[in-house]
Amino acid sequence: MRCFTYWLKGKVEEAIHNRQDVPNMLRWLAHGPTHQVIKYPRYIINGCRYHSKERNMTCITQNSGVSILARTMQIASSKDKNPIFGELCFYGVINEIWDLDYNMFTIPIFKCDWVDNKNGIKVDELRFTLVDFSK
Repeated sequence: MRCFTYWLKGKVEEAIHNRQDVPNMLRWLAHGPTHQVIKYPRYIINGCRYHSKERNMTCITQNSGVSILARTMQIASSKDKNPIFGELCFYGVINEIWDLDYNMFTIPIFKCDWVDNKNGIKVDELRFTLVDFSK
C-alpha cells in the first residue's frame, strides 16, 4: 500500500509541475488521509445500515455480512495461454468500520474477514447461496 501511495503522490506532483489539470479529489487522495482514523460500530451509506461483527452480538438483526461481485481473470494453470475473464462473488463479515478523513471528504473502509470460495460457499437445490463464515 505504501508503494502505491508514494507512486500516486509522485504522479500527481509531476502533473502539477507540468501544469496539467489535476482534479482536487485526486490531489487530496495523493496527499493522503489524516493520521487519526475514526472507528465506528455501525455505519449508514445511502440508506443501507452496516454493523461490525462485534456490534451484531448485541443486536437482534444481523447486518455485518457483505458481498462483492468482482471481475477476475481465471486461468487453468500457469501454462494457460487463454485466460478467461468472469465475475466471481466474494462473501465476508465486517470486523471494523473506519472513516478515513481527507480533509475535504471522508471514505468509509470496511475491514473484513473473507470466506474461502472453494470450501465456504454452497448453492442449494433452490439456488440459495449458503455461506459458512467459519471457513
